[in-house]
Amino acid sequence: ITEVRPGMSLVVRMVSTIGNYDYIMDREFKKSGSIKFGVGLSGILEAKASTYTHKKQVKEDIYGTLVTENTIAINHDHYITCYLDLDIDGERIHL
Repeated sequence: ITEVRPGMSLVVRMVSTIGNYDYIMDREFKKSGSIKFGVGLSGILEAKASTYTHKKQVKEDIYGTLVTENTIAINHDHYITCYLDLDIDGERIHL
């Protein structure tokens, strides 16, 4: 038997603003039981002042990228951690 229906899923989206960034977190629940997790990020770069005006002047590690005259965009990381509790019916084992 072949079933032809469009794939449907439920997407739950959460947007939070923390500091100078907007974090967009999507959880996509599919009919097959699989869950897809996605993260988007938008915001303003963290920048610091510099005496450099051109890339050729940079001789040491400046821990970022010269984006315009006298401005460095700082290298940094974002860590997103999520917890998925699969004990929907509780911890009791059903035999």
